[in-house]
Amino acid sequence: MVATVAVKKTWESVKGAFLKGPGRAGLLTAMLLAILWLTPGCPPPPGAEDLKKEVEALKSEVATLKEKVNQVEASQKVLLEMIKVKAAAQGAAGGGTELPGMPAAPGQPAGTPMTLDELFKTKDQLLGTRVTVRGLPGPVMMHKKTLFLGGPGGMVEVIYGNLADKRQVERITSQAIDTPITVSGILSATPGQAKNQVRLMIMADSVEF
Repeated sequence: MVATVAVKKTWESVKGAFLKGPGRAGLLTAMLLAILWLTPGCPPPPGAEDLKKEVEALKSEVATLKEKVNQVEASQKVLLEMIKVKAAAQGAAGGGTELPGMPAAPGQPAGTPMTLDELFKTKDQLLGTRVTVRGLPGPVMMHKKTLFLGGPGGMVEVIYGNLADKRQVERITSQAIDTPITVSGILSATPGQAKNQVRLMIMADSVEF
């Protein structure tokens, strides 16, 4: 009620001013529109819906960028672990040990891939070490150069974009894989979506079909 009375008084003032001089028409019209927009129950100004859509689009872009930043940080962490382990292996072998020839994970015979079930059971002891795992691939995310190995214990994210053999990268990206593959690389973990949940990741340096 108060807002209605205020609008009426304002309108009388605006109308009187308008009658005094046509040169003020534009300014008075703008003032009237502003008053009506601020009055409860009035429709939003033109363009508000477009602005809302732009804000939603920006929020979506921010969420996507945040996901990419998290992946980059996880990849950097894995790469640092790879560098440390490689340096230690080269020091022990006099500088002649290549990354693919690094010692196998504790309890895993050299050259023998473990199953995903074995990986999940001993993941706490294997984090930060180079593992060789064989399993059936699930979804392949081509734009992220990532594939997933699935098993009874869950899924392992495999980042294959850093493979030295780029033909392997193209092969994984360009075709559906319906047979088990063997993946070797440094095992790491990142926080999962649920509380106290972790997501296992392998920064692959070798993929065999």
